[in-house]
Parts: sequence; C-alpha cells; structure tokens
Amino acid sequence: MGNIVKKLPAFRFGDLLVISAVLILALYFITSASTEDNKLKRLVLVNGTQTINLSWKNETIDLEKLINKKMLVEVQDGKARVISSNCPDKVCVHTGWVSECGHIAACLPNGVALMVECREDLNVTEQ
Repeated sequence: MGNIVKKLPAFRFGDLLVISAVLILALYFITSASTEDNKLKRLVLVNGTQTINLSWKNETIDLEKLINKKMLVEVQDGKARVISSNCPDKVCVHTGWVSECGHIAACLPNGVALMVECREDLNVTEQ
C-alpha cells in the first residue's frame, strides 16, 4: 500500500514563534474584550514585535509603504478588513470585517495581525 497519509509542511522556528505570538495576543484580546460603553476601541496592526495604531477614518492603507508587506487594509464606517494579500491561502482576506473588541484578522505567512483592542478610558496619556 502506498503512502496514504499526506505529509504536512514542516514548520520552521520562526513560523512557530509567529503562530504563538498571534495566539497569545488573540487570547489576551478575547479575554479582555467587553462591549461596555466605557471602553475605547483602537485599531492596531501588529507586525512581529511592532504595534502600529491605525486611524478609524475611511481609507485604504497600503501596508507595503507602511511595513513592507504586500497587503491592503480597508477602513470604512468603523470597521476594517484586509482586502488583498500576497499570502497563499488568503485567510486574512476571508476573515472579513473586524469591528468589535477582540476581533482579529491575522496573516501568518506575512506575520501581521489586524486587531481591535479595547481598554478602559483612564484619562491618562499613553506612553
């Protein structure tokens, strides 16, 4: 009998590191998510260890210009989505709109996550 089991691609250390980071961030944002009115929603882009705050204004953001990744992000009417990516499976594109606390559209091949972060308004200037 031939080899019936299809071999899965081997993961490199960097792949596992990115997957772990995205899962940890997802768990954090999901457990801290709330729909209370006293939460501030921020749209953030995580690229490895770099976190970039994005605006909620209606626009299309070219991530190639911003972080050298061939991806486009659309922000419209208080929600955001990845509209194109050079990754093979396009999971980030198929995720659709993110708008609520804890929503994430992640692109593991590019090591990028688009997230809605919510936190209490403490009236303190962020550092």
